[in-house]
Amino acid sequence: YKVEMAMGVEAWYFLHGSTDGVCNLTFFLSLLSKMTVTEVQNSKRGLKYSVQPGQVDSSMLVLAKEWNIGRKAVFRLLEDFSERGLINVDSNPMTSILDMVCVKSWMTAGKLVENPTYRWRHCAVVRQGKKQQNRWMEPII
Repeated sequence: YKVEMAMGVEAWYFLHGSTDGVCNLTFFLSLLSKMTVTEVQNSKRGLKYSVQPGQVDSSMLVLAKEWNIGRKAVFRLLEDFSERGLINVDSNPMTSILDMVCVKSWMTAGKLVENPTYRWRHCAVVRQGKKQQNRWMEPII
């Protein structure tokens, strides 16, 4: 399917950097490939939950094994993605649900589907001397 995304310049620069010798874009594309486009019912340890369109269901351990990096590196990488307005992470002891907040929409079977988790603005950290503040900015498309 085709995907439309919006992200700031800082996010683009970060995606072209690397973590443990692997381009950050590779990790991000891995998450993007796991994004659900329809509601999915999952079950772990006997507990049922749903994953909504625009979300990824994965644990830090699963990502660490798949990406061949440590869990702390996965945690930092997801935190970096989140700080740059690419994802939003909701973790619990069973799994992590990642909202792909930079994905605006996708086309599947010739139909445009809006991402319910998309956030049309992202927060940029602006430093002025020793002060740090968050400012909402329009994404670069």
